[in-house]
Amino acid sequence: MTKRVTVSLPDDVAAYLYTAPNASAVVADALRAHMNRAVATEAVLRAVGFEVTAAGRERVRGTLSALGAAE
Repeated sequence: MTKRVTVSLPDDVAAYLYTAPNASAVVADALRAHMNRAVATEAVLRAVGFEVTAAGRERVRGTLSALGAAE
């Protein structure tokens, strides 16, 4: 099953998609890879003893956002 989704993208990303034979496949592959990295990261954190919680995720996102804004 598929869903149609409309997104806004930076010009360079949109230009890349326009050259792809199957833009939907490119986007789906990229999102799946992102999802898999998130699952793998959480598994590694748990394996080394971190307790991963929703509150902890939000705290880290805030810290990372602040670091990104400082660049």
